[in-house]
Amino acid sequence: MDGELVMREAVESTGDWRTTRVARAAAGDSDAWGEIVVEHWAELVRLARVVLASPFEAEDLAQETFVHAWSRLATLRDSDRLLPWLRRSLVRRAVRHLGRVRRTEPLDERIPGPPGLPREDRLDLRFLLRRLPPRQRAVFYLGEVEGWSDAEIAERLGVARSTVRVQRFLARRRLREFFEGEAR
Repeated sequence: MDGELVMREAVESTGDWRTTRVARAAAGDSDAWGEIVVEHWAELVRLARVVLASPFEAEDLAQETFVHAWSRLATLRDSDRLLPWLRRSLVRRAVRHLGRVRRTEPLDERIPGPPGLPREDRLDLRFLLRRLPPRQRAVFYLGEVEGWSDAEIAERLGVARSTVRVQRFLARRRLREFFEGEAR
């Protein structure tokens, strides 16, 4: 036990503790994997909520993502890219999930819309956002509602900035089409 503590302190002092923790988890250390899950759980659930809008489905999706990642961790080439790798996995799973399941339950009204909008407009915005494909919805929400830059979104989702710009453009165009269709 003391040897492990000494090793951990030595690794922490070099700033490589996270890298070592990922390597330990990839080698089957469930305690190291548990630390990774605890560190990144809230962020993955938050991202899943943007895409799915249901807190229960979001937690299930985050859990499925971590279970899958645990079994595939040895394929991760760069341990510094763990979080973007997890995000990409989560978004892919969300896209597959939404492709299989037709959503019929009412919208979750606890998801906030942009500040300053009347409640009815926030509900309309959520309704329209739910009609976007998951990746477009995530990019649009993070950029337009949360105010993140393209670089921040690209980093968070683990995609290129050009992908963010294209997805945002497509989301805006699709929303414009929805609004024009509603106005007729």
